[in-house]
Amino acid sequence: TLTKELMKIKLLPIIVVFIIIFVISMISILATSAVTFSYEKFNYGVYFITGNNWKNTLKLIMVKWGIQTTVSLLIAIGITFILNATTVINGVKIDISVSHIIVIAIIMMLQILAAIIMPYRMLRKTQPISIFKENKS
Repeated sequence: TLTKELMKIKLLPIIVVFIIIFVISMISILATSAVTFSYEKFNYGVYFITGNNWKNTLKLIMVKWGIQTTVSLLIAIGITFILNATTVINGVKIDISVSHIIVIAIIMMLQILAAIIMPYRMLRKTQPISIFKENKS
């Protein structure tokens, strides 16, 4: 029990930091999604006018964010393997296991979901003609 209590004491700050970073990450993803949506709203209107519906447009947005997060993950894993092979950081060797990859994949899915919430909320209320009128003025 003493070991479990010591582990709780050591793990609690790590869990708190993880939660804080996760929340900040989700907020920044929502903000980035909103900014991206405002820049690409005209394109979404064009997609709709040319026969694409809002549901398919959301799928395009999801694929775009999926590719971005996957590339980011691959870069991060590559850097981790390079660091792991070349150095030990503060006496700690970085190791990635299958469980880590599963947790990272879950976080990626949550990020993609967060990234499409903003466009979904905006697109479902928007008529294509209003997009073009906004862009014109």
